[in-house]
Amino acid sequence: MTRKPSSQELALYQQQLLGALRLDEPEARQDPTGESLVSLIDDRLRGRWRYMFILGGGLALVLLLLGWRSTEPLYRSVANVQVITNRDVIMTALPEHVERNPGKFKITQMELIRSRRVLEEALRDESLKRFSWTSAAGAVERLEHGLIIDSSRNSDLIAIAYEAGDPETAQIATNAVLDAYYDIYGDQGGADLTDRLQRLHELAAKHDRDLRLAREDMQRITARHGTNDLAAIHREKIEMLTALEGQIRATQLIAKRLEEATVTDPAAELPPPPLPTLEQFDARLAELRVARDQEQTEFEIIRRRYREGSAQYRIAEQRANDARAVFEAHYFTVLDQWRRTGGVSLPDGMAAYYEGQTPERLQEEIDGLRVSANELRDELQQMLADMQTLENNRFERERIQGELERTRSRIQNLETERDNITNVVMVAQRGFKPHGPFKDSRKKRAAAGFMGGFIISFSLFYLVGTIDRRTFGARQLRASGSASMKCLGVLPDLGESITDPESSELASHCVHQIRNQIEATRRHDNDGFVIAVSSPFQGDGKTSICMALGWSYAAAGHRTCLVDCDLVGRSLTRQLGLVGEAGVRESVSAHTIDGRICSLPVEHLDALPVGVDPNVGPESLRRAHLTDIFDQLRDRYEVIIVDTGPLLGSLESMPVTASADGVVFSVRRGRSRSRLDECVSRLESVGATCLGVILNCAQRGDVVRYVSEASLLAAEERAHDPAGELDESSIIRVSPNERNALLSAMETSAKTRQTTDDHSLPKAS
Repeated sequence: MTRKPSSQELALYQQQLLGALRLDEPEARQDPTGESLVSLIDDRLRGRWRYMFILGGGLALVLLLLGWRSTEPLYRSVANVQVITNRDVIMTALPEHVERNPGKFKITQMELIRSRRVLEEALRDESLKRFSWTSAAGAVERLEHGLIIDSSRNSDLIAIAYEAGDPETAQIATNAVLDAYYDIYGDQGGADLTDRLQRLHELAAKHDRDLRLAREDMQRITARHGTNDLAAIHREKIEMLTALEGQIRATQLIAKRLEEATVTDPAAELPPPPLPTLEQFDARLAELRVARDQEQTEFEIIRRRYREGSAQYRIAEQRANDARAVFEAHYFTVLDQWRRTGGVSLPDGMAAYYEGQTPERLQEEIDGLRVSANELRDELQQMLADMQTLENNRFERERIQGELERTRSRIQNLETERDNITNVVMVAQRGFKPHGPFKDSRKKRAAAGFMGGFIISFSLFYLVGTIDRRTFGARQLRASGSASMKCLGVLPDLGESITDPESSELASHCVHQIRNQIEATRRHDNDGFVIAVSSPFQGDGKTSICMALGWSYAAAGHRTCLVDCDLVGRSLTRQLGLVGEAGVRESVSAHTIDGRICSLPVEHLDALPVGVDPNVGPESLRRAHLTDIFDQLRDRYEVIIVDTGPLLGSLESMPVTASADGVVFSVRRGRSRSRLDECVSRLESVGATCLGVILNCAQRGDVVRYVSEASLLAAEERAHDPAGELDESSIIRVSPNERNALLSAMETSAKTRQTTDDHSLPKAS
């Protein structure tokens, strides 16, 4: 006899349905493409928080210790040096001029304190020598590294500070540098000044002596030549040498012509040369020829214009005759001179000198001229050397004179500033031993190391969560995957608490929530609704979800049928104890389900097992076969829940999901979401509808999101309510060791609920 649901059960189902609708509203409004920072971090670290904190704590402790030991506190000892900057001063280390800028003087002293000479002198201090690092290589660099020289702009004090890892080293190093600086530059001003003045006087005397010698050399050279203007004498001698060389060449030509003329007949005259030759011999002959030709040309013009006997004619004729007579007279004179000189052009007045000379006497003249020319060349060479010496002497005198003036000026300045040289640097305060560290960064580094440990751990696990996208919570299913996929609910990880009534009630409550979620989103019509349950991996609990959903639908009064289409695994058939019964295989062969549906002990719940026909296998299963079977089941049942193999790993899963009205995926906690996304994409490619995904074996924190406090309190009351043993049969037909934890929890919850309902009914009188 069919038992009607009690009023309490109906009220609970309505409350669960409303809760499911309320839970679904924010998800419906949620932007599937948007993801907050908190959600992103929770997605990457879900399931890894504990390990992240464990690793982070270990790294934090290690880095904390390393940060604490990576540095040491620094102690600073400070000494003060006072410089007198209210008067003009000169120090030996300054340039060779008077320093008039007090600020520059103080800066110079600061540079002198940190100079290598001062540091090397400080390392010779006996107090500092007892530290081993002072004798090692790089001691000067180490001393310079810890040395700090500072001064305020409005103060005459220069602070000398040294930082070290212990206060004693800081004090000793500071005083060593202070003493070295004062020994070198502090009280040596007077002695250095006297020494400097002595060297400057010696230098001035040397410049005087060099200048006197240079002047004596100049006077000796000018006395030898009798004048200071050697350049004019040099030009005159060059002109004399040029004239001698021309006279030598002319004499040689005359001698040669005389020899040629006297070889045969000394009295014979030379034949007249061409007119151009005579014109080259005497330039005036050419001028007279030009004048003659011009006058003759003008006479020819006049003769054509005027008649003979006119005044113009007579004047032009007379001028032409005069020009011709002058030319002819000079021609014969030049010809006679040319014959006497043998055709050699001689300067004016030389022709009479060579007249009557013999070749022998001319050769003697030539030899004498050559001797004079050689002597003149020697004089010119000596004069050039003297001129170069005078030029060098002039530059040297100017240089020495400038050096002498600068030296005398430095002497005068130093003597003027003698009283201001000493007592310009004083020790105002020696270095003291610090009582506490000046700088201690151990706490900061330790804190940075502690935080760095957690940051490194967080980064590592965030990277792991980005690469390994396993599912640890329902939020991750809602934030990833296809936009059409949503999280229908979660099922708790029962573990060893399957006999606990409270855990069983919680699991049963989650199943009813999932059923209400499906019912709230699907269309209701007169035909039966086929729900295929699959998973991306084997062992995600899809068979248990099929049986639990069927139990839930049957408890709600829906005519429900469980269909086992997992032709290889057959887990649903084994759990129902229907191994060996006819079922899907036979229905495919006969094209009918008549006589193959098995009744179960639960009201409104039947099952169609996988069957035993060996001729029907996964490779022969087609979509048309399944569509025919599902159409027959729709005529008899309101809800048909189909168990099939993993969508990506079984042959029958794709025809089953393509023939169903909706597909529900089961994902076990800890599984990768990448294959789930691939499953949804494959369903969308064949036009199938994905109803959502169920997270199996979820943690308690995810489960309580789907269960109200009132439901948990009711479950707790029923768990503590004494109940007797029930003899109601179970749909689970396997041994207790083989039973699924979820189905056992559903059965325990049903028994507890039934017991509670029976105790709440009034007894008959």
